[in-house]
Amino acid sequence: MISRAEYEALLEDRPDKFGPDEVGYMEESESPEVCCSCIHFFTNPTRMTNVCEVLRLEDDSNIPPLARCRFWTTDGSHYPLLGVK
Repeated sequence: MISRAEYEALLEDRPDKFGPDEVGYMEESESPEVCCSCIHFFTNPTRMTNVCEVLRLEDDSNIPPLARCRFWTTDGSHYPLLGVK
């Protein structure tokens, strides 16, 4: 276990999240490449909310599993938004 101070120090260096316009966020995608398949998509089992490591919605609302953005990746190596293939 780490202390609260160690946890907060760890979070100090985390990058700011992008907004929907910056990542090309789309809510109901027809593509098979959807948030629930992305390595950045996380379901918080305690709060039962869907969150993303990359994107933050303006109102901090739940991210739908069928949404997607141009940051989409399943392997952590390919980032279309950054031009990394």
